[in-house]
Amino acid sequence: MADLFLVTFGDDDERARRPAERAASRARIRARYAERLRQRAGLDDMTADLVMAVLFDHTDERGELCQRGCHPSLPEDGDGSHDAGFDCPCTWDAERREHERVQRMARWDAWLSSPESTAERAAADRDRRDVQRWLGAHPRVTAEQTCPACPEVWEGTIDGRSFFFRERHGQCASSSIWCPTATSPPASPARPATGK
Repeated sequence: MADLFLVTFGDDDERARRPAERAASRARIRARYAERLRQRAGLDDMTADLVMAVLFDHTDERGELCQRGCHPSLPEDGDGSHDAGFDCPCTWDAERREHERVQRMARWDAWLSSPESTAERAAADRDRRDVQRWLGAHPRVTAEQTCPACPEVWEGTIDGRSFFFRERHGQCASSSIWCPTATSPPASPARPATGK
């Protein structure tokens, strides 16, 4: 089953701006890695630039960068990239790792004691009670939450027919499958379900 995602595309100005931003970002990262080669390997400028070209400049006959994943590529410099790899946890010493761990735990503890977290937990508890109350009133339906988040997934049966429901970031996907144990086959335009 495929997910359905709704996307809002940018206008012509945005589409023209993105390649220039990507090229500028790539040039910044490339320069930083070339400088690292100079410092760590003792290479001169020309040799460092040549190494970068051999490793990362894979172009087609029009001179455009190949976007396939079979070539080494420079990292992104966006959020979550650890400063394009220059501040990756693998570069930290034990003191820095411990400092980051303590900071992460402090942020987590602050979140758990925040009014927002308390409200979210209360809302989730209410939702679970509402689902259980609804299921109790509909004995021909079974449902079990098999994944609580990222994505939220529910699986169960309705009159013997299996169903699957998935939600993530407000986007939903569902399916149902007729099982041989079902009391009636799935409805179709040619033959409506009898409900027996």
